[in-house]
Amino acid sequence: MKRRYRQRIQYKVPVVFTMGAQLGEGHVLDLTIPGCLIESPIRVSKGQSLSLKIFLPGLEAPITVSLGVVRWSNVKQFGVEFIKM
Repeated sequence: MKRRYRQRIQYKVPVVFTMGAQLGEGHVLDLTIPGCLIESPIRVSKGQSLSLKIFLPGLEAPITVSLGVVRWSNVKQFGVEFIKM
């Protein structure tokens, strides 16, 4: 099994994401420096671009990722690489 190059931090927090005009909601299940794992009922496709607002407790404003790319997707989860924050 390939080792991850960055440690993942498991942390379930709300996320809102947009893909063009489509809006989706879900939960970030883990974070790492280059990306995150999201669980959502919204289906996304590998290679799709999106923007994210991640709501971490204790912060006044969400963390905004202005450009992310879906690197893999299955029925209820998908992985996003952060391109521009």
